[in-house]
Amino acid sequence: MALFDWMLIALMFYTQYYTGAVKTFKGVQAASMIFAVLDTYMLIENTWTNKIFDIESIKAENIKVVFNNDSLWYRLHFIFTYAFVILIIFTYLYMIIKSSCMYREAYGAIAVVILIGFSFDIATIGSDSIYDLTMIIYGAIAIIIYYLTYRYVPNELIENMLSLVVRDMNNGIICYDRKGRCIYYNDLMEAIYRHGGNMSVYESKYSQWIEKLGDDRRDSMTFQTTDIEINGEKHYFEIAYKRIYDESNRVICDYFVYNDRTQMYESWEQEKYKASHDSLTGLLNRDQFYEDVHDMVNKYHDTTFYLICSNIKDFKFINEIFGMEKGNQVLIKQAKLMASNPSERTICARLMNDRFALCLPREEFDEKRVADSIKELQREFSGNSFHLHTYMGVYEIRDRDEAVSIMVDNANIAADTIKNNYDCCVAYYDEHLLEISIEQRRLLGEFEPALQNDEFVMYLQPQVKRDGAAKGAEALVRWVHPSRGILTPYAFIDILENAGLIYKLDLYIWEKAAQKLAEWKEKRLWKLSYICKYIYKGLLHYRYI
Repeated sequence: MALFDWMLIALMFYTQYYTGAVKTFKGVQAASMIFAVLDTYMLIENTWTNKIFDIESIKAENIKVVFNNDSLWYRLHFIFTYAFVILIIFTYLYMIIKSSCMYREAYGAIAVVILIGFSFDIATIGSDSIYDLTMIIYGAIAIIIYYLTYRYVPNELIENMLSLVVRDMNNGIICYDRKGRCIYYNDLMEAIYRHGGNMSVYESKYSQWIEKLGDDRRDSMTFQTTDIEINGEKHYFEIAYKRIYDESNRVICDYFVYNDRTQMYESWEQEKYKASHDSLTGLLNRDQFYEDVHDMVNKYHDTTFYLICSNIKDFKFINEIFGMEKGNQVLIKQAKLMASNPSERTICARLMNDRFALCLPREEFDEKRVADSIKELQREFSGNSFHLHTYMGVYEIRDRDEAVSIMVDNANIAADTIKNNYDCCVAYYDEHLLEISIEQRRLLGEFEPALQNDEFVMYLQPQVKRDGAAKGAEALVRWVHPSRGILTPYAFIDILENAGLIYKLDLYIWEKAAQKLAEWKEKRLWKLSYICKYIYKGLLHYRYI
């Protein structure tokens, strides 16, 4: 009986550990320990006092035990025993009700074993057999509880948990045994392939995949899928394949994990788009245009392509007069104009600011349609205070290995020839334009050194009265080039004006004129007291004629 008390205490500690029901047994532990110690003492004392029970007779097959039903300690012992059993069973019932279905089987199995054990114990209370079957029952209970606690239930819990985790995760999983039979797949795999639970379809796909790879199959592989539609939405998966071996290097299974990379792929596509497209117009940017044009003209060898560049004259004044919003509207409209003929062999881009570029087959370019569109654009955005002028240069691609940047430069060279011609909007590049462009760039490169070397010479054209008396002079400039001789203003003035460098020559001649006036003053030539000057584009400049 004392042993039974301590067995119940051990079962109480086990239940507390197994269920985690700390509050249920808090305070009961100390009381039960005190009672068990006293009960053990009283039962040991019963050997001499027989206050609780007495053995009347012992025979070969049975033993006669007489309990003292009037003994207080005898009653307390049974009250304690059955109350403790009820508390333990109630704890398991409580955990079964409150826990998820996965844990109910674990708690229910232990509760059933304990209930059966104590039922057998109650059934043997009145037995006079010399053999105590309760110890055998409790031993069997202990073995069963041990097995359920550390073997069967944990393994089943792990399997159930893993199954739930796999089923609930965002990744698709499918497993095959060493014979290629499909042994498991989760709901996502069914959503991907929609085979209605037909394992043979998965097995057929797996067999075809293994056969296709052949000797190229490795025990661990990763590859990408094309877009897969799930519930009307496209998804992108990264598939990881793995073959599992046991400790003897024998094949256990193969499995595939479908990792959903849709969000990452879409983010990457967005970043890729931002890196290759203009944020305002949605057209390609310059770098992507160069790359795509090079690939396209080398892909279609039998097609002659035009590369067209457009510009808007004095576009900055649109922003200053009408505001940035109106300027953006002009750019968007210009982008639509350039991309109005989309096809597989057409590439359009915004190179920078108000400069756009278009590459398309020569036979698809309709100059009249383009001119009409430009005129429509000009009518829409022109007003009393500003006249919009859009002009284009067309360059025919002959050398497919030529850098696209040079093609763009050549198209811009053609466009610049009609920059100030409001009656024309399309110009074509030819070799003569290239010669002119080279000459202009050479002169611009030689301009700064020429100023430093005083190669620009001021000539004075006298201004006289009717009576023939000199009253002043008009300054004329000539470039005394060291290798090309004297250059007239027609050779360089327009070039410097278009390049925005004319002011430097103006300041240079101002200085020369001031020096000449100082010289006249020193020689007391007071009657020659001025040199003609004019206003040019809002700034003080000389006008050379």
